[in-house]
This record gives sequence, C-alpha cells and structure tokens, in this order.
Amino acid sequence: QVWDLALKKNPSPQQTIRLLLKLARELATIGRVDEARKVYGFFVQRYSLYPQIETIRRELEKLKAGNSKIQNPNPK
Repeated sequence: QVWDLALKKNPSPQQTIRLLLKLARELATIGRVDEARKVYGFFVQRYSLYPQIETIRRELEKLKAGNSKIQNPNPK
C-alpha cells in the first residue's frame, strides 16, 4: 500500500499525523472499517495531546458503533 510506504519513509511527526488520519478516513470510506478503527485507535493512544483528539475519539466511537459515515476531522 502507498500509505505503508509513506509511513516507512521516516516522515516528520506532522506528516505522520496527516498520513494516519488520511489513512483512517480512506479505509473507512472504502468499507475497511476494522482497519480504520485500528488506525484511529493507534492514533488516539500515540497522539493523545493532539489538539483535535476529541474529534478523533468521536470518529473512533462512531466506527465502533458500526457507523462508517465519518466526518473529516482534519480537512487539510
């Protein structure tokens, strides 16, 4: 996967955050909800001080509840 390759290229912390959030959204969009939950779960544990962490937690909870309609928490 392109995402895996990008994450293995030693991205900056900011790039890693963007890549992980984009990956989780893309996975959820194409119906790979279990994988999206894992990425969001990792993100919440690893980046607990991220300014929009509550938005990310809400998206994770929606996915856990079976709702794959997610919002874009980081539109950049």
